[in-house]
Amino acid sequence: MNQVNNQTAIQIRDIEEARHFYREVLGCLEGQSDAQRLDLSLYGRPIVCNFNPQLGKQGRVSSDYRLMDGKYRPMARCCVVLQMKEWRALAGRLRKYGVKFVIEPLHVNGISRGQATLSLLDPSGNALELKSIRDHAEHLSPQERLKAFGKRVFWVALVASIPVCWILVQNRPATHEIVTGNVVIPVQVPPCTSGGFCIP
Repeated sequence: MNQVNNQTAIQIRDIEEARHFYREVLGCLEGQSDAQRLDLSLYGRPIVCNFNPQLGKQGRVSSDYRLMDGKYRPMARCCVVLQMKEWRALAGRLRKYGVKFVIEPLHVNGISRGQATLSLLDPSGNALELKSIRDHAEHLSPQERLKAFGKRVFWVALVASIPVCWILVQNRPATHEIVTGNVVIPVQVPPCTSGGFCIP
């Protein structure tokens, strides 16, 4: 596999087999192709499928593997990030076609984000990973968004007020003043213990 300018080049064993998989199953758009290669767009990600007769009719490309969840899985030759709506539609489409997944479609909601992923092999053994990462705010109702916004404003205002309070405390005079008529008399404040008792 080679990647140049986000273009993924993979080896395939059969042009028509790959055309059916990428166009009919995955829903790719096909560009200029010939008997030796397919130019495809997988949700905007360019993929070039190069025919390799040395693979044979039942051959498969070699893969690098990584350990995930206690199993060795082939590393993806192409990873595409989709909008969550697109990812869900594609996961349903792949199930409809009875595709066997390397990683079953999985959707995980976190505190601030939702993430979805799935992985599969094309007929020639090339691993593809399709994922989506969604900000939590995308699926909140207008009322929930307003409430979340209010909480954020409160905490931002609170944090912003800390330096101001610190400056005011640092600039507080060490003595109190008693004003009687036109005369100002400074009065020393006795130190206080941590228990709140003042020492005269």
